Amino acid sequence: MGAVSMFRACLVAAMVCTLAARSFGQATEAYDDPPPEPQDISLTQAIEFPTRADGGVEVWLADAGGAEGFGWPVRRLARFAYELGAAQARWSGRVPDTPWLSRRWLAQYLAAGMGPLITIDAADWDHPNVAAWPGQARRRLAQLWTDRDSSVAITESAERTLCHLDVWPANLVDDAGTSVLLDWSFTGDGAVGEDVANLIVDSFTDGLMDVALLPELAERATDGYIHGLRDGGWSGSADSVRTAIAACGAAKYSWFAPAYITRAIRDELSPASYGQDTSAAEAVSRLTGLITLLAEWADQAGIGRG
Repeated sequence: MGAVSMFRACLVAAMVCTLAARSFGQATEAYDDPPPEPQDISLTQAIEFPTRADGGVEVWLADAGGAEGFGWPVRRLARFAYELGAAQARWSGRVPDTPWLSRRWLAQYLAAGMGPLITIDAADWDHPNVAAWPGQARRRLAQLWTDRDSSVAITESAERTLCHLDVWPANLVDDAGTSVLLDWSFTGDGAVGEDVANLIVDSFTDGLMDVALLPELAERATDGYIHGLRDGGWSGSADSVRTAIAACGAAKYSWFAPAYITRAIRDELSPASYGQDTSAAEAVSRLTGLITLLAEWADQAGIGRG
């Protein structure tokens, strides 16, 4: 298959994966006020595939206007979670066998992402620079880090569906009430709940959303997602979805606490903080709620226990 054809095929795959929620019932005022008409989760249209001088292929996409995800209130993000659940109900247990869809994406992310770059000693978890984090959470996340490889097996035992695998506010645009989801490059097999877990965590990792909103978003996005699954015809256990959300979130971000601890010890800021923090101590303090949630999720999912 030529380069242009492969790009077209991948985009067709993404379009096949377009998450339509319209037929799955009315979102309630818990997800927006007043309740909206059910909307599709859409993606931008591919308009051009020019070949570059070096043989590479560019993909030009239509502009998506409207409010970007980091400007959405919690209720709008929760409505999107509802739409996501309603859509992913269609693909539960029937992920297409299309060869270019990703497989075992989380395992590959953990093997090739931040994890291999981190070196942390047992004593570092009790360093004074991270004393703002509860000791119990630090101990729990130290266990998770040590057993991070085994956590993948737990996430992979969860019910499967078609996932986007990079859902966070930077990839969301509200176009006249329609949720537009950008950057489908990782699309493939994932756990029911994996995408909404990433939405919850990655809304706050970089300081672009007020972390005080974390408890509300975690609750409302989870409830909205499960409600969407139900309205989409899914009849599984809500508890299993909550466990999968916890497992996927804790496993994917098993590197997060160790990475920030090593930076805090050196009094360095993360390059991904987008200038939101002025010191390592400020970043540690800001992230306390998120660190606590990851530890709670690890406990809930029973991962990282040796």
